[in-house]
Amino acid sequence: MSRNLPGSGHSGHSPDSSRTTSGTTRRCHVGSYDEMKACSRCSVVKPLADYHRERSHSDGMASHCKECQRARDRERNSGPVRRDAGVARINEWREQNPEKVKSAKRLWRERNPVVYSAITKRARRKYWLRSEYGLTEAEYGAMLLEQGGVCAICQRPERSALHGGGARLAVDHYHATGSVRGLLCGSCNRALGAFEDSAALLEKAIDYLRKHERAETKVG
Repeated sequence: MSRNLPGSGHSGHSPDSSRTTSGTTRRCHVGSYDEMKACSRCSVVKPLADYHRERSHSDGMASHCKECQRARDRERNSGPVRRDAGVARINEWREQNPEKVKSAKRLWRERNPVVYSAITKRARRKYWLRSEYGLTEAEYGAMLLEQGGVCAICQRPERSALHGGGARLAVDHYHATGSVRGLLCGSCNRALGAFEDSAALLEKAIDYLRKHERAETKVG
C-alpha cells in the first residue's frame, strides 16, 4: 500500500477529479483555457475561457458559451409573467422599506443634482401641459413644427426677457372653452390678455393706430 509523502505534491486524488458524497472519485477533466470547444447553442468554436465551469460535465465546462448563456437568461427573464413577478417583488419591497427608498432617492439626488433638475423640470412641464391644456409633449412639438418654431402672431421666436432667450412658446387657449388655439411668444400672449381676447377691442386698437399713422404721415 503506497502512501503520499510530505512535500511530494500529491493528494489522495488527482487534480482533475472530484470526490462524491459517497467517497468515490469521479473524473472531471478541466482542460487548458487555450483549448477550443464548439458551443452547443451557436455552434461557434471558441476557447474554453468563453465558457463557464460546469463540474457535472465530463470536460468540466458548460456546453454553451457565456454569450449564449447571457442571451438565454435575457430571453427567460423578459417574459411577461417573469417580468410582472419581478415588478411585484420590487413594489412589495418598496412598501416594506419606505425609509430605505427615501434614503436611496435622497442620496441619488445629492449625487446627481444636474440630472435630477433636468428630470424634474421635464416632469413638471409634462404634467403642466397635460393638466392645463390636455396636450402631450408630442402634440406640443407637432404644433411648434407646424408653426415653424415661431409665434403664430408675430412670426418670431420667444424673445421675452421674462421667459429668457430660447424659451418655449406659450400655449394660447380660448378661456371660455379651454381649447388650444396656438403657440405664442410671451409678448403676444400678454397682449391678447390685456385686450381680454376681444377681437372688437383689437380692431379698435388697430383703427386707433392707423388713424394716428395717417396723421403723422400728413404732418411729415
